[in-house]
Amino acid sequence: MSDSSAKELFPEGLDTSFQGVRERMLDSLESSGLLSDRTPGSVLRTLVETFSREMATFYAALTLAHDSGYLDTAQGPALDKVVAMLGVTRARAGRLTGKVALSRATPAPDDIIIPAGLRVAGPPVKVTVKGKEESITPTLEVAEQTVLRRGERRLLVVAQETQDVDLSAIPSLAPGALNQLPRPLLGVETIANPDPILRGGADEPDESLRARARVALRAGEQATRESIEAAVRAQGVQQVTVEEPQEGPAGQLIVRISDPGFERDAERQEAVRSAISATKAAGVRASVIYLKTVYFAPEIFVEVDDEQMTAEHPDWPALRAEIDAGVRRYVAGLGAGSKLLLDKLRATALAIPKVRSVSFGPQTALGSLPEGTTDLTQITNVAADRYTEGVGWALEAQETPAIHPTLGAAIYLKAVTRARLNVAVSMLNNSMPLATLQESVRAALTAWFNTLPPDASVTPTQRTLKLSSAESALKAKTLTSAVKSLQLVHEHNGDSEDITASTDAVVLDEERFSIGRVTVTVESA
Repeated sequence: MSDSSAKELFPEGLDTSFQGVRERMLDSLESSGLLSDRTPGSVLRTLVETFSREMATFYAALTLAHDSGYLDTAQGPALDKVVAMLGVTRARAGRLTGKVALSRATPAPDDIIIPAGLRVAGPPVKVTVKGKEESITPTLEVAEQTVLRRGERRLLVVAQETQDVDLSAIPSLAPGALNQLPRPLLGVETIANPDPILRGGADEPDESLRARARVALRAGEQATRESIEAAVRAQGVQQVTVEEPQEGPAGQLIVRISDPGFERDAERQEAVRSAISATKAAGVRASVIYLKTVYFAPEIFVEVDDEQMTAEHPDWPALRAEIDAGVRRYVAGLGAGSKLLLDKLRATALAIPKVRSVSFGPQTALGSLPEGTTDLTQITNVAADRYTEGVGWALEAQETPAIHPTLGAAIYLKAVTRARLNVAVSMLNNSMPLATLQESVRAALTAWFNTLPPDASVTPTQRTLKLSSAESALKAKTLTSAVKSLQLVHEHNGDSEDITASTDAVVLDEERFSIGRVTVTVESA
């Protein structure tokens, strides 16, 4: 039978129900002239309906047999037989089952997938087995894949007893007994079971069994780059790439691991080598490269919109933690040989509505640990050598950045200071209200200050106020005939400067400029 004729006989979406079979047969008999009466109860229609019912039953049995052979569609005992080929069996009634909370301190920046089969564990529990006291580590696994949505901090998942750890001697687990992730999951910081973990009274449902079988299926894929990467990640590695060199002999793979501090963890390195050896194909040579960790500890000064906020303000710790989390996300997303860009770091903080400005201090540290040193505070600071003015800090090709786990980001609240300009002018018009004249002077001086170019040749950056420049701006924008006085007051120390034809004043870039007292004298026309 040709493909075209097969499609005509078995079109996609063919209705195999009793009604569908009956109507097709009646239509066929009617079009051939063999049927003239479709009335229910007629002899030919009754025969057609009898045959149609048997055909519909046959179609249903055929569909059930077909679906029973696939992981996504098999159900009940048929699903048990399908997953048995992967070495997976259905968890029966009486297993430990309960809810576990996965959480983080800050809202999730993106959706975080919680895979089925994720292991959760706790400290060893002492139990008595056949009269002997033994220590058993309670280990459960997530039953179904779920997602911690963007913006959320906490997710409850169902965890159940695994099949490869015998927990039959443990009747139940108290709240808080599960508090460890044997293999860390990026984005999840803490776990805990808020309620007791009890033994369930029902067999594992089909959807949970399918989810665990898919995990086993992925784990069984061997000899591919993806399977090697999955095997490495299964050892708790979060940042790994597997590459096949463009040049060189066939059968060569390069595995790059850039987890912070991994180059110093001999035990985990051995676990990774064993996992690669067990996964790669025979004859394939895998070279493992552990990138050098360069720790970053930025000194950050933050100015906020709330002028009343101090370091003792109850909102400051949460704001500081949010800034810190943003910086950590940015650094964690960088690859080997990246640049730590000032603009990107600043943008992570400025994205928070309460933050007005961000600057970086001279105590920013960047460097690696000397050979043979394990004290994380003893980094060799190369921040000054790697820094490019206005750009940021550069890394070398085989270096990967990480926020220093001990020092972290030093984030300080910068005090709000003002430079207030008091002005006295005389005006020639007396037909406008005094308040309107004062407002026109205030608006003109504000616009004038915003157009002054900052002088970046001095540190800190400043703007210079000249009497002639202010006079020109006022006369061009208002009815001012003369400027009687300009006085600049620095709020942080109370100093005041008179601006005259021979004396200028400066406003530091860290000061907020504002127009203070405006005195207007109206002269007769």
